[in-house]
Amino acid sequence: MINYQGILIKTHESVPQPSLDTYFLLENLNIKRTDEILEIGTGAGLITVYCAQRTRNVVATDISEKSLRCSLANIIANRTYNTRLKKGELFEALEDEKFDLIIFNLSQLMATSADLKPEQLLTGFTSKLKEYLKPEGRFHILLPGFLTPPEMVSLVEGDGFKVEYISSEESPTGAYLIKGDLEEEL
Repeated sequence: MINYQGILIKTHESVPQPSLDTYFLLENLNIKRTDEILEIGTGAGLITVYCAQRTRNVVATDISEKSLRCSLANIIANRTYNTRLKKGELFEALEDEKFDLIIFNLSQLMATSADLKPEQLLTGFTSKLKEYLKPEGRFHILLPGFLTPPEMVSLVEGDGFKVEYISSEESPTGAYLIKGDLEEEL
């Protein structure tokens, strides 16, 4: 059981557990009460529950049925009923929905599987991002430290986004955050 700022999260051995990198992401989230949020890769549901306690609506996706079940149990336990869970990879479970904030914890995902190709996942994410962001929407991507920050920032900027790079000195993995939006300036 994990307790993060009063949020109790029960974990399961086959579901990615929140890490110090996850806490770094949460500490740097820019959430507005009126936001409609999408989280890609809910895992155990800590980010989902945290966001649901602070905003209007949250949609969380995951490719793993076990992660969705674990997240659902934590949503119910924390009484954050303004949340919908959908099964699918990246954006495939969504229809014509648009969001104020989209969160993607690629660092957590990479910690759970060595078979994944991070650059390919990031490219897949950013190539569809504009379709799901509201006109003044924004996004936060947590990346693992083994990915070169300048290259990843350039990759995201290359898809037409204005970004801000935030490093984590507290992260044991050297993870870092890229925040961005469609606007001219952050």
